[in-house]
Amino acid sequence: MDSPELGPSTVEATNPLRLRFAQAALAAAMLLAACGHASGPQQVADATTRAIYDDDVTAMQSRFNDDLRKQVTLDQVQTISTKLHALGSYSGLAQTAADAAAGRYDYNARFAQTTIPVHVRLDTTGKIAAYRMDIPTP
Repeated sequence: MDSPELGPSTVEATNPLRLRFAQAALAAAMLLAACGHASGPQQVADATTRAIYDDDVTAMQSRFNDDLRKQVTLDQVQTISTKLHALGSYSGLAQTAADAAAGRYDYNARFAQTTIPVHVRLDTTGKIAAYRMDIPTP
């Protein structure tokens, strides 16, 4: 009985080092695909809300477009962060409405004591052009 010829593709497929390399490449591709998903509207809004809650102006401003970045002051962010901490720990957003064509998205931000509406408008590059939280007054 003749044994099958081992060509270059058969040798490559059975080489343990090449197999490990292929597995690592596949894992890296999956990770990059997951990172691409992390820039969707809800992820941008959630990361921004968390940055405001954490009083992290740099992280917050990195998601704002140039026009909005110029309008927000450090004192405003600190004041909002203090108000948000009074609502308890932040645990994420739940989408309530979306108009993707207009770049408008509405969410409920969940805190330990309550939820509050968050309204976001994204520009054509995916940066936040408008951001509003309806924080209750005590």
